[in-house]
Amino acid sequence: MKLLIESKEENKLHDKIVVGFLIEHEGLPTPPRIQVREELAKSLKKDKELIVVQTIRTSYGRSKSVGKAHVYSNKETMMKNEPKYLLLRNQVIKKEEKKEGEN
Repeated sequence: MKLLIESKEENKLHDKIVVGFLIEHEGLPTPPRIQVREELAKSLKKDKELIVVQTIRTSYGRSKSVGKAHVYSNKETMMKNEPKYLLLRNQVIKKEEKKEGEN
């Protein structure tokens, strides 16, 4: 897997950097978000716990994917701005299990 950063845009209002990237994965399936977060952390020299992958899109039959991620400067801002479903998908938070008797 080879990750190339195509764009970086600073969003000062939400204290984050919006990153556009391209992944080349010849002969392999689309990489999981965890692996993409680790590669982005290496490339950007940031903590992977502050990176949330928004999208990864692969065209049918292609070995290239494009995506977008948000890189935050602190965890509090990330937790406040990102929707819960994206935090779950990126495994930043764990799904809460229902207790017996709850609906």
